Amino acid sequence: MSIIILDKFISELKIISNYQVLLENENLEESKYLKAKYLEFKSLQNSLQQRQTILYRVTKAIVELQKEFFYKGPSVIRPLTLKDIADKLSVHESTVSRVISNKYIETNYGILPYKYFFNSKIGDKDI
Repeated sequence: MSIIILDKFISELKIISNYQVLLENENLEESKYLKAKYLEFKSLQNSLQQRQTILYRVTKAIVELQKEFFYKGPSVIRPLTLKDIADKLSVHESTVSRVISNKYIETNYGILPYKYFFNSKIGDKDI
């Protein structure tokens, strides 16, 4: 079993080389503006990378805690809460909630929203 986080858009986030040259511009006003925007870009890039890392960790924890589901199917899914994952990863529940919001996971049993794994009911679920 493997975990692959599709991050095509994050890996394509780059500064155009023409702007890189402008960062070294002699014009102090332009240079200040561009450097500020460059710092914003780097901050955004770092935030997106952190989000991907947390999504990977959450996915890995779900796979570990719901291992039977991935091998045997929906009839053996266990009750699981956001708090269970948050505690396991030492992050806040809201962090887990935000990172899985509007995200899906491809399994042998279909493409499911991450929130599917946080339902406390057991078995007899339609996928």
